Amino acid sequence: MTILDSGATGHYFSTRANLPNRQPTTDPIRVTVANDQTIYSTHTAELPIPGIPREARTVHLFPAMSNNLIAVTPLTQAGCSIQFQGSMGTITCPNSEAIHCHLNPQGLWAFQACEDHLLSTVTPAPSSAPTVKPSHVTPQTMAWLHSKSKDSINY
Repeated sequence: MTILDSGATGHYFSTRANLPNRQPTTDPIRVTVANDQTIYSTHTAELPIPGIPREARTVHLFPAMSNNLIAVTPLTQAGCSIQFQGSMGTITCPNSEAIHCHLNPQGLWAFQACEDHLLSTVTPAPSSAPTVKPSHVTPQTMAWLHSKSKDSINY
């Protein structure tokens, strides 16, 4: 599942995601997830969604991620605006068509474009990936985070 996340500081995907420009990282980032476990990135890649500015496309890949997170912050810092209203989320970037996400039954902003176009081919995690204690952001945790939001939030 790919989720548009207003609480994530970067785009964080599973190493199983098939994304372009995948490279092993020489400078892993450390992320503490909702259950207080720390996970480390092993690769970077590019989010190939047309219309998203190039400076907002860097994705960090983690073996321990079960859900993929597209972060609001890099998008807004690149000049995109995001509006959540009712069950529809809309990303509007300069010189681009609007990109939509929908509130799913678990209360998460599901980003279907990734599921349909970006992740149709899943690759196994590389064997050279360091072993990390399994950890993931659960749909229940994301639902709780988004339940703290109002019906309409503009970024």
